[in-house]
Amino acid sequence: MKFKHITLKHFVAKVKERAMAKKKNWMGILVMVLVFGFVVMGCGGNDNGDTNFLDTLGLSTSPPTAGALAARGLTLAQFEQIRDAAAGGFRGWTLEYGFVMAWTGRSLANFTALATVLDTIFGEEYRGVVYGVHRADGDRYGLRFFPSRSSIEGGYYVSAGTMFVMLFGD
Repeated sequence: MKFKHITLKHFVAKVKERAMAKKKNWMGILVMVLVFGFVVMGCGGNDNGDTNFLDTLGLSTSPPTAGALAARGLTLAQFEQIRDAAAGGFRGWTLEYGFVMAWTGRSLANFTALATVLDTIFGEEYRGVVYGVHRADGDRYGLRFFPSRSSIEGGYYVSAGTMFVMLFGD
């Protein structure tokens, strides 16, 4: 397994490059990267955050449609495998910023288990810690685990133990 440090700037550039080459969903992917960039970088500086970011996403706990899964190159069995890998805490999924899944009340062990499943399904390019946020990235996903509360722009926060995965299309 090859480990390398990728800055947020390089991550955004890589996502943009892939999206432009495929000319699919590039705006959605860019928005996802920027939103998660705000979370990681704490853009907004002194904003204490009084609204949980998860509450703004309109998460669904019912299984996604076959079309939503197919757009990300997933089967229902793979979706369930990813959902269940974190051993509980599943808050739901949304298409708000692309295909995003979220968990709460998770630990580093849950992050590691989920990262291993994602690596098995899609392959992994990077795993590490950037600005206190645990990351695992592959060509088709970005996984983030926030061990402590993080404030983001606009008066939002992400609770300690929150985990997100962004799934990109083929």
